[in-house]
Amino acid sequence: MNHTGRIVIGIVVGPLMAALVLSLPGLLSPELLPLVFLWNLAIWYPIFLLCGALSHAILKRKKATRLDAYVRVMFWVGTGILAIGKLAMLQWIFGNGGSEFHLGTDVISRGHLTLGGLALTVLESMVGAVVLVFIFTVFWFIAVKPRGGGAA
Repeated sequence: MNHTGRIVIGIVVGPLMAALVLSLPGLLSPELLPLVFLWNLAIWYPIFLLCGALSHAILKRKKATRLDAYVRVMFWVGTGILAIGKLAMLQWIFGNGGSEFHLGTDVISRGHLTLGGLALTVLESMVGAVVLVFIFTVFWFIAVKPRGGGAA
């Protein structure tokens, strides 16, 4: 298969695999499983495309093709994009004086982000970045991994 074909397959299969894995808890309620799968796909596919495009630009500039470089770059790009997106959403929703409290942390207090809220948002973004690393790893094995007997 040619390189372009492998890239297209990687772009399709990576997010599908993540949506399948993340949908496994939906097996507890089989009637909701298709909805959970579609929800996961609708969320992670565009995030992967955005973070993948940014990561590709960085990796191309660095001329990096090794899996460890892909994982490192996608993790930090994913963490940054997810954190910025969540912070923007929190500010949009609660910026007019509202408050948000979750996971034992006062995230937004009277419309202002707290230091604990920032730390929690970054940690949650890192968890999401792990999902992106999984997707990007699947993509790497399909589209980038050297073919033949070469080492990764």
